[in-house]
Amino acid sequence: MGWLVLLPAAGLLFVINKRVNPKGRGRDAVAVLTMLVAVIAGCGLAATFLGQWFAALISWSGNTMSNVTGEGGFATGLAIAVAIILVGVAVADIAFDRVADNGAQMAAVLFPTVLALVVGGSMGATGGDAVTAVQAEMASFFSQLGGK
Repeated sequence: MGWLVLLPAAGLLFVINKRVNPKGRGRDAVAVLTMLVAVIAGCGLAATFLGQWFAALISWSGNTMSNVTGEGGFATGLAIAVAIILVGVAVADIAFDRVADNGAQMAAVLFPTVLALVVGGSMGATGGDAVTAVQAEMASFFSQLGGK
């Protein structure tokens, strides 16, 4: 199901990168919309096996560091550190030239998987499972708000 979100959004990113070259006042709006499309593509990536592999790699690295050092906080800390680094890369790239280049777009695509890993807990959870858990909790929350 994640592929149905990832592929069209990635195609739209490709078209934006090749065809859209704004000048002047529209440049900021295009940067914001490009990052929005990249985050949407990242949400699709988190629900695919590629996102699960990426989340599993971060989780495995954190667990390995936790086992080597004896500190249990490394597993979660690594996922949080990667999330902060991705946000930093995106902000620095856009702040440098006010255009969402490849670095900012890649950070925005990978960020939802890492965010789902942090929210879902990096102890054994993968990106797709964490996204499913967060989506189920949000659906439950909104159904309680609606009274149904």
